[in-house]
Amino acid sequence: MQLDSEKSILLPDMSKIYSPEELNSFSKEILIAVILCMQDQLRANMEWLIEQTTDANNKRYGRSSEKLDVIAGQLELILMKQKH
Repeated sequence: MQLDSEKSILLPDMSKIYSPEELNSFSKEILIAVILCMQDQLRANMEWLIEQTTDANNKRYGRSSEKLDVIAGQLELILMKQKH
């Protein structure tokens, strides 16, 4: 168990998956602290996933990919003109 510095409550190990029986043995204060901690972790994970998705979309659809499409189209036109 860890000590929650804000509330001076011993928190259970958050990396462990607890059974319903184990959770039933926790006090109301501990369960509230666990849920608040889980909310913080979930929010941080969501923010990280949004950042990763934004970065991936920028790499896929950003200006650099548009430039490559324009260059490819220009090369196509040049090759078509050379054939005629």
